[in-house]
Amino acid sequence: LDVAKYMQEHIFMFGGKSIRAKFEMPNYLISDVLDAFRANVDFKDLGDGMVLASVKVNENDMRFWARQYASQIKITEPKELVDMCKQDMVNALALYQN
Repeated sequence: LDVAKYMQEHIFMFGGKSIRAKFEMPNYLISDVLDAFRANVDFKDLGDGMVLASVKVNENDMRFWARQYASQIKITEPKELVDMCKQDMVNALALYQN
């Protein structure tokens, strides 16, 4: 077991597989992303104050982290994670309706 790699990919220590996740975000969140994912992240400038982040991370950890920033980031890959995050938001919204 490579403990350093495990720690980089498991920010909340959930079990499960590691994936390459990509998400669009405002550039003012770069320090938050670096705090969460350490040096395990690459950024691409998209212009207009937006960047694309790419990180190798545990899928469950990414899903949980994305919930905290749901109003500021957009997961773009992989599709399975996009679909799970969309459903998480639908489920959360349902709690506030009626």
